[in-house]
Amino acid sequence: MLLKPGSGITRIAKRLSLLPLALAGCGLQEVVDSERVHPLDGVKLVRASVASPTDPSTIGRPEYLIDSDSRLLMRLESLQEHADEIRTDEGYSLKLVVTPIASSASGREEARARLQLCALARNWMMLATWKRGHPFDATGKWSTPGGDYDSEQCFSPELTEEGLLVFTVTPWFVMEVRGRGRNYGFVLMASAPVTIRGDGSSAQGPWLQWTQSSAIIYPRRR
Repeated sequence: MLLKPGSGITRIAKRLSLLPLALAGCGLQEVVDSERVHPLDGVKLVRASVASPTDPSTIGRPEYLIDSDSRLLMRLESLQEHADEIRTDEGYSLKLVVTPIASSASGREEARARLQLCALARNWMMLATWKRGHPFDATGKWSTPGGDYDSEQCFSPELTEEGLLVFTVTPWFVMEVRGRGRNYGFVLMASAPVTIRGDGSSAQGPWLQWTQSSAIIYPRRR
């Protein structure tokens, strides 16, 4: 089930388990799965024609145009804080969701075919531009204009019945966030122009969704 930001926890899972016998005196442990939706708080457009790192057209916009000369850098800054609670076993996955702006089913299908999401290979800041990940010294310059990314960690989206584009990025999460303890995020690229809802678009901007497990221990009743 795909959720949208603002919908809260809409599914409580279903598993009850007894504590091991050694801890039986503590009572019952309930393992609760819940769906979590987090709007991305690091969203920055980089465009070949824009040199200023603070250009207002590159941040906080209700929509963004992605094309051959315009890309979107994206991440959830606090993702590492949730790493141990996100389920990736038994078919569970981490999803990045974007909303294409298209008035027809064929337009949404075109957006699906044109977009690609790739894992960034270097860190960046919200002052990033087409040529630089940050403006402060020589280390900030991208090796490739538009953002350095790992071509072996690229993802294509699926189109849902609701017209959303869903990238399943679980392999990146397991390797980068859990395995290497780093979160450089992604760059969204398009082979031909695609417009998507931006982070200034209320509940329809890019977001991450996952299933989170939490254990609740109830004291033994006396």
